[in-house]
Amino acid sequence: MADQVRTESGLPSSSSETGTYQPMLFESLPIKSVSEAKFEDGVTQCLISQEPLSLKDPNQEVVGMMPPKGKDGKVHGDPVFYDLAQLNTWLLLSQTDPLTRSPLGPKEFQERAFRMESPGRGAS
Repeated sequence: MADQVRTESGLPSSSSETGTYQPMLFESLPIKSVSEAKFEDGVTQCLISQEPLSLKDPNQEVVGMMPPKGKDGKVHGDPVFYDLAQLNTWLLLSQTDPLTRSPLGPKEFQERAFRMESPGRGAS
């Protein structure tokens, strides 16, 4: 049943499945460079926890997400950033965009999210 839930919704059905959801989703995201994403290492904060994000911290995986497209079909605004663990917990509990609180399905997430290039750890 849990596999059916994951297949249909794209998200795991419980936090016990976090380990299988997180790497699968993160590894499939495109990679952006720091300059391309307007990210300041150690200064940019996680939107959820308000903690500084660092690409050098081995305990953090930084995920960026572009704002939703406007009615004109274009993205307006800069990306927001999250610690993958914080974002994963948020999505497990609410399945909404942390910035807009609107529903965020897996397809839209895949279209808007990206991972940051991690110096010293190598991008996979």
